[in-house]
Amino acid sequence: MAGMLPANLSFFMSRLQGVSTSQFKVEPQTSTSATPNQIVRFNLPSNTLVNMKSIRLLFNAATGAGSSGNTFRLPPLNSSYIERMSVYMGGVLVQNSFQAYNALCHAKQALLGDKGNAALEHPEIVRRKSYVDGSTFEAASAESYTDEDDRMAILSFEGLVGSIEPYIIDTGLLPQITLEFTLASGSVVSNSKGVFLGSTDATNGFLTAGTGTPTYTLSNLSLQVEVIGMASSVLDQIIEQRISSVGYLSLPFKNYFTSISSHTTSSRFNINSASWDRLWLVYRADNFDTAGAPLVVNGYKVEGGAVLIGQMKALANGSGSPVDGTSLAIDGFDGGTLQVGDYVYSQDMSQTEGIPRITALASAGNSATNTLTVSPKITVADNKPLQFYREVGVPQYDEGGVFDTNKEKYQSKFFQFKQQASGSLVQAQLQVNNANIPAYNQNTPEALAMTLNSLDTYDVKYKMTLDQFKNNYYVNCYRFSLPESDFSRMASGLDTRSVSAQVSVLNTGLNSTQLYAYAETTSELRVAGSRQIEVIV
Repeated sequence: MAGMLPANLSFFMSRLQGVSTSQFKVEPQTSTSATPNQIVRFNLPSNTLVNMKSIRLLFNAATGAGSSGNTFRLPPLNSSYIERMSVYMGGVLVQNSFQAYNALCHAKQALLGDKGNAALEHPEIVRRKSYVDGSTFEAASAESYTDEDDRMAILSFEGLVGSIEPYIIDTGLLPQITLEFTLASGSVVSNSKGVFLGSTDATNGFLTAGTGTPTYTLSNLSLQVEVIGMASSVLDQIIEQRISSVGYLSLPFKNYFTSISSHTTSSRFNINSASWDRLWLVYRADNFDTAGAPLVVNGYKVEGGAVLIGQMKALANGSGSPVDGTSLAIDGFDGGTLQVGDYVYSQDMSQTEGIPRITALASAGNSATNTLTVSPKITVADNKPLQFYREVGVPQYDEGGVFDTNKEKYQSKFFQFKQQASGSLVQAQLQVNNANIPAYNQNTPEALAMTLNSLDTYDVKYKMTLDQFKNNYYVNCYRFSLPESDFSRMASGLDTRSVSAQVSVLNTGLNSTQLYAYAETTSELRVAGSRQIEVIV
């Protein structure tokens, strides 16, 4: 009778003795440093129990050196650095090496919300102050984290590593497992002219594209892996019994296949799988992979909104002497601490071009004398007032209300997913073997509603406007499996092995765009005796 009670009404405890855990640090097969487009490989520990969900990729990251007109910034989301991720067992490719792994990660984040850990991720494209080490960036600063204490991590993975069940696997039953990462191009790095928000500032504007070729280096690469020891022979007995009765162990996992096309109204591709679960559609600008400045997510702060910090008198060496590079006596400064980047203004000054800002100061603010360097150069009469303003930005359509946009938020040009609307009504529909899915053309809100229904879980606290969906996070998802079937190890998606699925993505109202289509499937890894494996795609 007690066995009929649900778990939340049952009083019991099971005990498994002889369990131990430890953390392994795994070095790459070759160099611990890598640059764009290079390949990094790791071998997982053999003949032990490995917790696949514990795998973390740790590294230091740095952009190329900044110079005049160049301020390089690392992308948000550490998976941005991965173009492909492959899993080999004994040299056999088990997880498909699909293209644009990083774009899929960003697409899922766009719909599901940010699931990372801000302390170990790179959560935002920084402007003035680093989230990693607290350093202040100047106009030509590169973003560089090379100290041991400044390492970042990728905490979860798409594909086999993040989805295989059971996720604690006995590597003694399998050939050598190798994880292979192909790094992305340098275009994932943003390139701006400076650190200041004002895009009208031709010298230092953060939202103005700089010159030069962005690049990055990942160093001190390693994997962190949890291994588990068990003194009990129960697991071995279960495995032996399963193989003897069925012939193999069944380990399902998620696999992905990518189709990339230049798209306007129609794109076609084939899908051949035992269980086709979802289709993710990601829309990108034709020039997404060319270097560019960070982009403001719609609704968040843009340039403007400068506030008065304080004022003082300019005491130069005679009337008309330039303020630039001269020693100034501060007479009655009534504001807070001056900072590099503050605006300088006087109704009595003359200037050449651009917005004059403090580019250097000898001391921070309120001392009796200070040396200010202002660029572009200004000229002001002796003993005339100077006002100092600070850029705070203005939100585009919300002042800290429903959508909490009274702050800055950026995305890489490389990872902007935008509906390239032509001005007419945008509609979307699929055809699978000439069958329309759904039976009607969907407008954008209908496509978003269908997409949310295609997700098993998403963060209800994550708030995205329809405007942001169209301009920053335009991702569509179609589900072909039972809801939440992933949680029960059920392969319920479309079986397209006998008749390969002919898929057409149909749109109206779009200009030319790059369409990235990801077929999400459930594959099966079958493990027999003597480390024999078979993959059912």
